[in-house]
Amino acid sequence: MTIKSIRTGWTGISALAGNDQWFSDFESIASVTVGTNAPEDIIFSSIPSTYQHLQIRGIMKPTNSAMQVAGYINNTSPTVWWHELQGNGTTAGSFANSGTYLGLAYCETAQFTGMVLDILDYANTNKRKTLRSLWGFDANGSGVVQLRSALSDSTNAITEFKISKTGTNGFAQYSHFALYGIRG
Repeated sequence: MTIKSIRTGWTGISALAGNDQWFSDFESIASVTVGTNAPEDIIFSSIPSTYQHLQIRGIMKPTNSAMQVAGYINNTSPTVWWHELQGNGTTAGSFANSGTYLGLAYCETAQFTGMVLDILDYANTNKRKTLRSLWGFDANGSGVVQLRSALSDSTNAITEFKISKTGTNGFAQYSHFALYGIRG
């Protein structure tokens, strides 16, 4: 069966979404793979303002013990309000909070945690920034998955995003983070 876009005449799977190219509008901006030196922070700086949205994808593990992972916008302290839904295969829960950072993920020592963070309209100075994240890990049949959405009180364009750990841990070797720009 051949799929053909009525709008563009292009043929292929992506034609279902009305795209006129095979690959999506995601463009790699930067990536970091952790070596043996276990950094405390991952910083994406000098983010260009040429995209509609940003996405950060990460797979991470702490060096020693469980840790929380937080996100900071522009190395400043805007207030961020968030709410979350979480499940572990047995129970589900919800939570709301605010602070000067966005809680991104929770990491156990035995396995890697995967995370995807969307930062919507990051360069628009006429609106507050909306963020949404999804993270989780499997622990041999148990584990956690969480969906979180957040709002920053700042209208400043986001030019830097820092991913930081809590406590005395660093990010373990082979942890990987990638920043993508999404065309509108």
